[in-house]
Amino acid sequence: MKNAGKIFAANLVRLMAVRPDLDTQLKVADKSGVAQSTVGRILRGTVSPTLENVEAIAHAFGKAPGEMIGSGYNSAAEIVYDRVRYAKLPKEEKLRVESYIEHALREHDVAAARGGREFNQTTRTPLKTSSNPQATGSNVFTKNEQATTAVRGSKPRKAS
Repeated sequence: MKNAGKIFAANLVRLMAVRPDLDTQLKVADKSGVAQSTVGRILRGTVSPTLENVEAIAHAFGKAPGEMIGSGYNSAAEIVYDRVRYAKLPKEEKLRVESYIEHALREHDVAAARGGREFNQTTRTPLKTSSNPQATGSNVFTKNEQATTAVRGSKPRKAS
């Protein structure tokens, strides 16, 4: 198998390891439309994937074909989500997702700076800064805008 095929197979193995919904050859085959036997041969390195197979499997994972054959793939930096559905979100919703990710990363950094290797807390995620002079705080939250964040297998607490 050529180098690009080996890289594709290695990236496919990494993605399957972090995606419970696509963690078997059969699940990948069902979602991508590529035969399970072909997925297996690609993973074993006995065949190089065709362009059509690369595209179909990449789409199943919500990736661009180029992401699947690039050697710079880093599963440790992967945020697992359905990229196809995310792409369909309105801009405002995408900004909310990005805002929450930034918030979670900041909270983790604060906990790490305090010496905690893990953190487990319920936080209220701000949607925007209030311009209302009567607001008691600078952040405005909508009803039920709470998120539980758990890192490294810690058990989330129920919001009170």
